[in-house]
Amino acid sequence: MLRAGGGGGGAARLIEERELLVALIKECGDAQDLSEARRLHSHILNTAHNRNRLVANFTIEMYGNCGSVEDARRAFESITQPNLFSWSIITQAYAQNGHVAEAKNLFDRMPQRNLVCWNTLIVFSWTILLQGYAQAGEVGKARLAFERMPAWNKVAWTAMVASYGDQGLTGEAWRVFEQAPHKDLVLFNAMAAAYARNGHCDEADALLGRMPAWSVMTWNTAVSVRALHGRLDSAKALFDASPAPDIVTWNCLVAGYTGSGRLASAVDILAKMPVWSSIGWNALLRAYSLAGDVGSAKALFDAMPDPDVVAWTEMTSVLASAGLGDAAMTSFQEMQLSGQQLDDMVMTSILSACSHAGLVVEGVFLFATMCSDHGMAAAREHWSCMVDLLGRAGRVGDAHHIMAEMPIDPDPATFKSFLSACRNAPPIVEVMASARGAAEAITHLEPGRSYPYVLLANLSQPWS
Repeated sequence: MLRAGGGGGGAARLIEERELLVALIKECGDAQDLSEARRLHSHILNTAHNRNRLVANFTIEMYGNCGSVEDARRAFESITQPNLFSWSIITQAYAQNGHVAEAKNLFDRMPQRNLVCWNTLIVFSWTILLQGYAQAGEVGKARLAFERMPAWNKVAWTAMVASYGDQGLTGEAWRVFEQAPHKDLVLFNAMAAAYARNGHCDEADALLGRMPAWSVMTWNTAVSVRALHGRLDSAKALFDASPAPDIVTWNCLVAGYTGSGRLASAVDILAKMPVWSSIGWNALLRAYSLAGDVGSAKALFDAMPDPDVVAWTEMTSVLASAGLGDAAMTSFQEMQLSGQQLDDMVMTSILSACSHAGLVVEGVFLFATMCSDHGMAAAREHWSCMVDLLGRAGRVGDAHHIMAEMPIDPDPATFKSFLSACRNAPPIVEVMASARGAAEAITHLEPGRSYPYVLLANLSQPWS
């Protein structure tokens, strides 16, 4: 690559090398390739540019884009005299990777400077902080950061609208939108998306009609608004009129068709998609699963070029829900052999399917191997699935034992599941005592709820 050390080529060559390095750093950051970023940084440390502040600033940004705040912090600390750009970029690295508290700490430590650029940089840093809070779902802190900003730029207005929209506060989002002095396409799209996500189809439509021009994002929002609210003919007409539908537009239409039960239309759209997209295929697989159409689900799954963990989980769950224990276990084993990473949600989904299908042996086996073979700690949801599984199978004593031995306090849903299981249990004193204990636990966790007493009364009547 570049020569190590200084030696004899003059200032012009050093400038050319620096520009090349900056271009390479940007390329690594854009690609989000951490291993390549580290190799490039290691090379830079052996060149004459290892203490160049401009190169170091871009290196911090590169690591932030690659998701490694530790590497970004080390690059920042290597700068002898970090400037305001250095401070802003390291703050951005932490904020964009979800480390909001650390970003705020860095922001508070930024040195004061009587420079013309200070106001621009301070607004930039406040915007970074605001975006971090918004992405973390902390709308209260986002609003406080927004109100404390010395000035607002377009990114800040958009982030605040999106933050309110994500939390379902469309009224607040609209007030911020109305206050924005300059409404560009990005802000319009954020407000329309906020309406669409929260079911305000008419308001989203009206806003889209006010927009001076439509971007690809606008077309996506318009299609999704109609598709997800059942206006499929209108959605398809907009889709056909879209000048350049991207993969998001295609997936919006597929989701609309599957959500409305028009599976044949969804299959037709999937067949025409120019590129493979797991989102669209998984949406259709989920629709077949909900419809109980095991044959179509299996045929679709087998046709998928590269099923991801979501698809494998859905396929295993649909087989379990249909009572096909052997097929479900085979699917689960094949999922592991394919290299898919198991997580809490995967196991909860499959255990729940086993519970509803009465696959006791399979469910117990999966629960045991989850802990022994995969090193996963059973979460509350997994224990609750086991209580439900055993209770539905009439093994109330075993369910009560599991509930009593849980290392995590059962939640109301677990107690309710157990209480419901007691209804079909033999009328013996021990069962009634266990049921009464579950009812008392629910009333303690959820004071004022009447359903525990109703369930308990229903249990007592047949026995009396």
